[in-house]
Amino acid sequence: MFRRVEAELKHALQVLTDIQVALSEACIVTIIDRDGRLTYVNDKYCRVTGFQSEEVLGRNYRFVFHPNQKMDIDHSLNSTLLRGRVWSGETQSHNKAGETLWVQSTIVPFLSDDGTPHQYISVSTDITDRKLAEEARKERENQLFALINAMPDVVVFKDNQGRWLEANEKALELFSIRDKSWAGKTTEEIFEHSPVSSTIIPEDDTHIWKNGTIVREESHCSPSNGPQSVFDTITIPIFREQGDRHRMLVIGRDVTERKQYERELKTLKDEFEAIFNSSADAICLIDLNGILQRANQAFENLYGWSQKEVVGNTLPFPDSHDEILEWLQDAEQSRSPICRETVRRRRDGTIIHVSVTLSPIRNAHGDIVAVSTIERDITERVQTTQLLLQSEKLSVAGQLAAGIAHELRNPMTVLRGFTQIIQEHPEKTVQYADLMLREFDRVNGIVEELLTLAKPQAVTYEEKNIIKMLEDVTLLLETQAVIRNIRINTRFSAKEIVIPCVENQIKQVFMNILKNAIEASPNNSEIELHAECVGDRVHLRFVDHGCGIPDDQLGKVGEPFHSTKPMGTGLGLLVTRRIISDHKGTMRIKSKVNRGTEVRITMPVTQYAME
Repeated sequence: MFRRVEAELKHALQVLTDIQVALSEACIVTIIDRDGRLTYVNDKYCRVTGFQSEEVLGRNYRFVFHPNQKMDIDHSLNSTLLRGRVWSGETQSHNKAGETLWVQSTIVPFLSDDGTPHQYISVSTDITDRKLAEEARKERENQLFALINAMPDVVVFKDNQGRWLEANEKALELFSIRDKSWAGKTTEEIFEHSPVSSTIIPEDDTHIWKNGTIVREESHCSPSNGPQSVFDTITIPIFREQGDRHRMLVIGRDVTERKQYERELKTLKDEFEAIFNSSADAICLIDLNGILQRANQAFENLYGWSQKEVVGNTLPFPDSHDEILEWLQDAEQSRSPICRETVRRRRDGTIIHVSVTLSPIRNAHGDIVAVSTIERDITERVQTTQLLLQSEKLSVAGQLAAGIAHELRNPMTVLRGFTQIIQEHPEKTVQYADLMLREFDRVNGIVEELLTLAKPQAVTYEEKNIIKMLEDVTLLLETQAVIRNIRINTRFSAKEIVIPCVENQIKQVFMNILKNAIEASPNNSEIELHAECVGDRVHLRFVDHGCGIPDDQLGKVGEPFHSTKPMGTGLGLLVTRRIISDHKGTMRIKSKVNRGTEVRITMPVTQYAME
């Protein structure tokens, strides 16, 4: 009997030993006395926490709890264990290195004879990896839901029965859903009393589950108080690894504006095609290398080549190849339309004049990728212009010839009369000789001025002091002015103003203007000469206080054989304007009747020296 009992006890001890070994390998085991001090920790505890047993024995069990959990854990433990009940739960702790440690614990109270706990045994399992995985998953879900809510698209998750699981804020706003009553309901139930009509979220998912692939289609949403919107909807069935239905994802993007743009773009394209194909002008699209990309029917009608023959090649104008490339470069650099006129040879060899408008074509980034040309046959216009120009030349030549004939007829008539008188009265030859010579000089003067207006001869420009030239001309004409007591006052802002010029021509200009001023001025008056440098130009002013020029005659001053002087030919001012223009200068005349005339001349300056 004794041996049997001893054997059973030995067996029981072996079983307990085995259980203890198993527990030590699988679980964290701690024993806490009634005062909350640790009295035992197993090897598993030491391996998991990094603490040695002597470091924790005798310490209060609360030191292992995370600060955020101490109050909650104390309350839960005290309310459960002190009543002699077993406590189970998850606690957040830390290891010796301070790293977070999660355990699933079961704490069993052992009671004394009086029914109060005298010690507690805690058996815990390390669940740190699971908790970290759960936290990571939760964080990913939060990030996913934040992303979904930030999306401008409608996003709805449904289960395999068609019930709504999740919906982002865009979906709830679009469907006018104000509360969480939608959760767990089908689409039909949610929209039963909704003011919104929509085909974005299908009521029946059967065909999508059956098909088993992503379905993309166009849907609509029609609020009761607003216009219909168009959506591009993607419905995605999601299956488990075993092939069972899991969830369904619906994403709807509002494409109303895009559809409107597409319609407008199609309208513009149709309008462009109508204009392109029906235009009477030849229209071409050419890339920057000079390759023709497209041409309309008018191109074929104008030049004779069919579109099939020219598209994909350079324009069929070999004589104009370099000209076309230069135009393309000009259009690319100017970045705006340019107009040109040129001559082209048609397929049948006919030469025609064309006007070409080149407009740069830009891509979405604003880069010029091609050039469009609009080409029009202007042969008739050019011929008409040439005829008009020729007619105008003949008219001008006729007017000039008439003026010359008129101006020459008077002295020639006088000369003829004097010649007849001399024939009849030879003794009067000496008497009329001076008069005849003056008339010959008049004829010679008219011829000289006409020669000046003819094609200019080669001249050499030299650097000359314009102040010196003005002083020379003033000195030369001062004798004529003194006779009538006319004073010539000079006001020069510099002692030397150098200009590139032909000295004799500039002196002729000054003599013509100053002589006219003297002839127009009354006795006992004055004439003012001003010279002033402004920037890189000299400003000259010739001011008299004479009779002036009437407004109706001022615009005609400088025309051939039009003059306000009885014996004038009008050629003097015409020559003056011509010389000033050849010297890259300008001349303006201001005049008031009975108040005088002012002639202003500006010319480029090389250098000047102040007084």
